Amino acid sequence: MNQRDEEHIEEEEEEEEVDPVEECLWLARTGELEALSALLRSGQVQYDDCRDPQTGSTPLHMAAANGHSQVVEFLLGDQVKADQTVVNKLGSTALHWAVQNGRLDVVRLLCAQPQADVLLKNANGKGCTTLAIEKNHTDIVKILLEHPSAEPLEPKGRDGANKEEEGEDDAGKTEDGANREEDVQIHDSTYHFIKSNDDPNPAFSIREIGYRPRTLEELAEGDATRTHYTVWAASVILARWVVRDAIPAGKSVLELGAGCGLPGLAVYRCCKPAKVLLTDLEVRDHLLHNIRIAKKKVVKSAKGKSAVPPMIGAAAIDWMNQSSLPQEWIGQTDVLLGSDLVYDKDLVSPLVKTSARLSTPKTGVFYYVTAVTDRAGMDEFLQQMREHYVLESKVKAPKELLKNPLGEEKQDLFELHLSEMRDVDHMMYKFRKN
Repeated sequence: MNQRDEEHIEEEEEEEEVDPVEECLWLARTGELEALSALLRSGQVQYDDCRDPQTGSTPLHMAAANGHSQVVEFLLGDQVKADQTVVNKLGSTALHWAVQNGRLDVVRLLCAQPQADVLLKNANGKGCTTLAIEKNHTDIVKILLEHPSAEPLEPKGRDGANKEEEGEDDAGKTEDGANREEDVQIHDSTYHFIKSNDDPNPAFSIREIGYRPRTLEELAEGDATRTHYTVWAASVILARWVVRDAIPAGKSVLELGAGCGLPGLAVYRCCKPAKVLLTDLEVRDHLLHNIRIAKKKVVKSAKGKSAVPPMIGAAAIDWMNQSSLPQEWIGQTDVLLGSDLVYDKDLVSPLVKTSARLSTPKTGVFYYVTAVTDRAGMDEFLQQMREHYVLESKVKAPKELLKNPLGEEKQDLFELHLSEMRDVDHMMYKFRKN
């Protein structure tokens, strides 16, 4: 071998030298714990300097995303002490990535750390709870909702009621963070229900987001399409109905088109279900807030008792896209809830197909309440439901379910927002799956 060949080989060897930062990221990504540990001990690179130049992600991000729990445990340990609150260029922490990819063991490890924040939003405005719900990672949702950082803080709101700190921070903004227009409001309302055996005077604090006229004149002139996520009359009647009839304990309950989730939350609070899932086309922060408040009430009431509080969560379901249905609920939903879901003929077939796929054969029931109006699609809905369900009962909502749920001292608010309970007949349908 001559000198020229030796120089050529040396040049090739220099070109093949690996950047220690890239090596650190790669080893974390592939889960090579021993090699990663040796590299960091060698002093060739400091962990805090290991950031992907394109994404800003850390080795902890890489290991978490790929489910390498041993690497994650090592990086969080005393040798490295990785900071899991570090975000990449899109504002995501390692916990965001673990949740996104359904890495249950890694989520457990990260949530065991005191710095974990399950409500921290990334650049897309999504917290870990939202990501888990969108991906239907129900086991992860349960862990996140039970984490201390998900517990609501309770400063006083404008009406003297306890309000979550997150809600106070969001005052003046819509759910997507934009400045709130004058006709869009974030507000907490308390709804009172008929008595139940476990709770003789149940009251439900519900966060709503929507158009709230201040006078009857404003109501008459307002755009009815801007109701957004507020509680409507049929949902109050449905909630009172299922509490009055006391759905048997141990059932799986799913609400379609939940909005604020009032009927599903009523079942969760008063009927001892096995689990509850609140679904809508989108899962918004106000619904997650309502779930956290209800969960806190149930957990508090269960203290000192042997009963385990039921699981509750939320999921985004698009009736037009059947692949969005949570697999573990298909054919295994004991009770479906729905209120005023039919208002467009194009929605009827997807709604009926969705309910039929979710309901448990032979035993699944569907409680449905709707205002008696000329809404498009109701006749088609009843006709198509007969193909999959038996109509067990159809009754007009009785007076006991139509009382002002806001309390006598708030009769003016009832007149403005829920007078449909008094002025419009509502029908209550109970279907049973064929």
